[in-house]
Amino acid sequence: NGIVEQIAGINSEISGLKKSLADLETRLTNKFTEDLNKAVSDLNGKIADEVSGLNERIDKEVSDFTTAYTTAISTTRDELEKAWTANLKTSIDKLEKSMKSWVNEKLTAYWTIEETKAALEAQKTDLETQLEGQKTLLKGLIDANTGDITKLKEALEKTEKNIEANTKAISDLRADLEKAKADITEAYNKAIEDAISALEGRLDTKLTNEIKAVNDRINKIVSDWESRIKSCEDQVKDAIDKMNEALKDMGGNGKIQSVTYRPEYSDGVHDVYREDKAFLMRFEVRPAAVVSKLNSSNVKMQAYVDWGRGQWKAIDLTVKSVVPESNGVIAVKASAEAIKSSSATFFDAAWSYTTYAKLLIEDSDQGWEIASGFVPLKVVDGRLDPKKEINGHEYVEMGDGLKWATCNIGASTPEEAGSEFAWVRRRRNLIILLGITNGTITGTIPSTIPLMA
Repeated sequence: NGIVEQIAGINSEISGLKKSLADLETRLTNKFTEDLNKAVSDLNGKIADEVSGLNERIDKEVSDFTTAYTTAISTTRDELEKAWTANLKTSIDKLEKSMKSWVNEKLTAYWTIEETKAALEAQKTDLETQLEGQKTLLKGLIDANTGDITKLKEALEKTEKNIEANTKAISDLRADLEKAKADITEAYNKAIEDAISALEGRLDTKLTNEIKAVNDRINKIVSDWESRIKSCEDQVKDAIDKMNEALKDMGGNGKIQSVTYRPEYSDGVHDVYREDKAFLMRFEVRPAAVVSKLNSSNVKMQAYVDWGRGQWKAIDLTVKSVVPESNGVIAVKASAEAIKSSSATFFDAAWSYTTYAKLLIEDSDQGWEIASGFVPLKVVDGRLDPKKEINGHEYVEMGDGLKWATCNIGASTPEEAGSEFAWVRRRRNLIILLGITNGTITGTIPSTIPLMA
């Protein structure tokens, strides 16, 4: 029992102890909560104070940084503007100097405004002089042909009168012929009637004489009629001869009236081929009948080169052929090899002069002296006459279909001798040529030529 009581006492003490511990826990919890709340409140106050000061410092630092940044940008901008302005001025000065140098260099060969005015004035004076000369020439031609025109007019008037007279004469002849026909018919009828009534159907000498008289009268009328017709024909022929004579005096159909270039392209510029230095132009000649008389002896071609500043040079070109075509057209082939200056030819890339060509027809026996207009020229690549080649070898036509090489074997130009050969040996269907060098057979085969059938 004592132990039980002791245990009960211990349990009672334990219960008291638990209660004390619970009370202590409650007090400690409340105390901790109060202390914690107070500490948090104090900390919040301190944090608020610190944050307020930090915001002020941040605002101040941002303001200071902004001021410094703005000042730096302004300074940098001023420095950049000064540097850019200085560099730009230097660049503009250099560019201006370079442009002046380039312009002066390019305009060295050109006229100044005053020189241009002077040149234009000189050209104007020259053109006025030429026009005045042409006017004088035309007036002289008109005056010179006035007599011929008057003669032609008189011949025409006389022809008209002759035609009018001939018309009346023919009308009279017709009337006379009708009258003669009626008279003859009447005379025959009367003679026959008289013969029948007087001779009772027998013809005698009197009737024969009557018939002869009628026939003589008919022959006379016919003879007169033929004479009058012959007279009319002679008068018409005489008038025609006078008209032809007047036309002959004025030049007639033998005088060339015009020579006109027939352009190949719409721009009117004619091509000259670089490889063979030649060109082919076509011209329309009027009257067309004279083209059969044109040839390389009376047809000339000239080039005109504009050196600049009103300086021109005429250069005679070689006419290779003059071929008459249909409708009064001639095809003229000429060489442009003579077109050159002291430092360049027409076919060099350095050639910068404006170049023209002009056709001239001159023949003192025919009374021809006429020229075409100026035709601008330009150089193009290629050949006017394509080469005739077989397997890369140029040839010429020898006639009857025979083609002959322009160069010997081993030569590249017609002037070269080419290779020498010891002999020619046939092997199967080939001719083998053994070459010789300095008199010694080389042992090589420079060429093999297929045998022709």
